[in-house]
Amino acid sequence: MKLYLLTGNSQGYDCAHGFVVRAPDEEQARRLAARECGDEGPRFWIAQRHTKCVELLPEGDAKVILRDFNAG
Repeated sequence: MKLYLLTGNSQGYDCAHGFVVRAPDEEQARRLAARECGDEGPRFWIAQRHTKCVELLPEGDAKVILRDFNAG
């Protein structure tokens, strides 16, 4: 299994803004994220024009991978 970071350009409340997903490939990662969507709807996480999906690799500098913050 691989880890994927999915981020999107959804705006507003009651919407998911990002996921870290364990899946065998990007297609399955998008489907899993789509099942956990909010008001943005499942198609949002399937569509590449709205979202970015990158595989997380163990190499790299120490950093925060996802900060999903909404003040309001």
